[in-house]
Amino acid sequence: MTPVNDDFSRAPSSEPLEGPPPPTTRPPPTPDPESSSPTKSPPRKLPFLNTQNLRKRGRPKAISASETHVNALLIRVAALEARIERQDEKIASLEAAIKAAETISGNNYDPPLGVGPPKPKTKQVSCALYADVLRGSPLASKVSSQLELADDQQGIDKLFIENIIEHFPADLPKPKPTDNFRVKCRNTETYARPLKVRFSSQTDRDSFIHNFSKSMRSIPNFSPTPRPIRCRRDMTTEELAVLHELRKKAFEANALAGVIKYFVRDLTIVESSNPRPLPKAHAQGAAPSSSA
Repeated sequence: MTPVNDDFSRAPSSEPLEGPPPPTTRPPPTPDPESSSPTKSPPRKLPFLNTQNLRKRGRPKAISASETHVNALLIRVAALEARIERQDEKIASLEAAIKAAETISGNNYDPPLGVGPPKPKTKQVSCALYADVLRGSPLASKVSSQLELADDQQGIDKLFIENIIEHFPADLPKPKPTDNFRVKCRNTETYARPLKVRFSSQTDRDSFIHNFSKSMRSIPNFSPTPRPIRCRRDMTTEELAVLHELRKKAFEANALAGVIKYFVRDLTIVESSNPRPLPKAHAQGAAPSSSA
């Protein structure tokens, strides 16, 4: 008997062979007789979407007048919040300065009774002559308004400084001038040249001017000079022009009254309640000195 190869003599197995399934083909869709009719009209287009439909589909709405007003208010609120933050920073710096003063003095900070925010300063009623000058001179009115604003700010600073200085040790050195020099003139031999003194702060300067006349009179064996020694603050060109105008008006009014009834204090004309007689030079019609 001839041997048979087992590889070829085996019968095919009944199990299916592994592999991808054969592709299936779907039958084509059955055409609709109504849609495929040659007499059928083509499909209609979608209607035009108006503004209302666009808004319904998620488009942003137009900004109304009320929304614009609300946005403006929000901007103002943000600006006010930023301003409040800056004020808080200033308050924090002032509190730090007060704590530093407490450390130096070694005492607890206890402001005196009655000390609080500065009260609004009531403007003193000026004399009729000064009121006439303000009405007739726009420059004098402008300078007067600027001085009022500066005085208000100085009052706030002065109150704060006084509350701190009250708790400083008494042996601290007093403020002194930082510099002094004579004003240069064309004629170097001129004796009456202004002497300018510079201070480190406006408070020291004003204190020096306020006590100048009293200190001069307290000097022992002080002999009066041919020209009285006066002291005033340094001024701008506009302020000097107003000062010369006020001095001229006061001189003319005093000459007409025959007594010293009006005098110039800084950049205002003050009416004296106790007029004094005119000096001999003024009685003879001497013109006022225009030197600053």
